[in-house]
Amino acid sequence: MDNSQPQPKPVLLVVDDNASWLKLCRMSFEGAGWKVCGFITPEAALAQLENIAPDLIITDYRMPGMSGPDFLLAARVRTWGAAVLVVSTYDNEEAIVDSLRKKGLPLIGKSEGLPAIVSAAQKLIAVRRATGIYSAAKM
Repeated sequence: MDNSQPQPKPVLLVVDDNASWLKLCRMSFEGAGWKVCGFITPEAALAQLENIAPDLIITDYRMPGMSGPDFLLAARVRTWGAAVLVVSTYDNEEAIVDSLRKKGLPLIGKSEGLPAIVSAAQKLIAVRRATGIYSAAKM
């Protein structure tokens, strides 16, 4: 008999200024067993960050006011241990790819589709759980 405790639902913080994409993202991740906290603006996400303790942060690259990488920099102190993934419609622009590579931030194109994004997220969390590098969440 297996006495191990079931894994808690991973917590996703997603920030994207496209409300339709944000809604589809929420539906896809919730359907895959995630708890999702979604925000239209990076500023709104930062204001609520203390209450979330995400396992993974997905942010759009280009947003009005604050870019995704700038958001991740501002959120870093409060989300130690969270995995990150940047998504973009502009994933084929060399300047964006180079910028993220230099910062060590993974990029996945929205054009790859939400199933690919969910799969990438699940792999990130599985590796983090297996290595003991998990999240800021209290386990």
